[in-house]
Amino acid sequence: MAEELKKPVEDFQTTPLGLWKRAKQFEEAAKVVAEAAGEQFSPPAYYLWGHSLELSLKAFLFSCGVPLQELKRQYGHNLRALVDGARRHNIERHLYRGARKLVRSMS
Repeated sequence: MAEELKKPVEDFQTTPLGLWKRAKQFEEAAKVVAEAAGEQFSPPAYYLWGHSLELSLKAFLFSCGVPLQELKRQYGHNLRALVDGARRHNIERHLYRGARKLVRSMS
């Protein structure tokens, strides 16, 4: 039983696609929480969106050849460092125009 609980975590960390899929799960959870909050500010929704963004950037960097250990040690949960790292790996050429403006505004 314990092995079954560990497997999904291991699977999502072994490939860029696995990280991206997990990011999408957090994004979907954020939408559900935000909808439940209605017009009220929802810190949990923002936390979930932030985590989705973190995992998405890590998936991109992992697909560029950045090792998992480096993602953990050098970048951790630092969104600024992840955005900077993604920009060094030319993430902007993979984004549509509106997203490029957003990434540029974060620097």
